[in-house]
Amino acid sequence: MGYSRDSFYRFQELYEKEGELAVQDLNRRKPNPKNRIEPEKEEAVKKMAIDFPAYDPVKSIE
Repeated sequence: MGYSRDSFYRFQELYEKEGELAVQDLNRRKPNPKNRIEPEKEEAVKKMAIDFPAYDPVKSIE
């Protein structure tokens, strides 16, 4: 099934108390927009990585 024992029993308890819909809502991850950057910055980083392959993350900040 792919769940830890603790998660399984938590899902089972939730299913028994509130039904199938309560468990369905838990299985879906919500998107986290905080870890996204603007497309322009992403393209700039990709271009720099291609143009300067020897740069590591620390050197590229300098």
